[in-house]
Amino acid sequence: AHDGPVLCLAAERDLVVSGSTDGVLKVWKVESAPGSSAHRVVKGHAGPLWCVCFVDGKYIATGSADNTACFWEVDMAKQAK
Repeated sequence: AHDGPVLCLAAERDLVVSGSTDGVLKVWKVESAPGSSAHRVVKGHAGPLWCVCFVDGKYIATGSADNTACFWEVDMAKQAK
């Protein structure tokens, strides 16, 4: 679970990603049991996440109230260069 309300969601293949007012991106496996923890937790923004989407199945793009946008590698959930 997030520490604040969820503001955005995106899904692709067996993954769901969520962004919230806590500024954290969480990656969830669809087959996870209810109540399970996130598959990956990605911290990289200083403000709430307003939008999230998958890009070409390889990246996750996020936009934040901190006036930044980031690209993350789906497989590693690390910031793309």
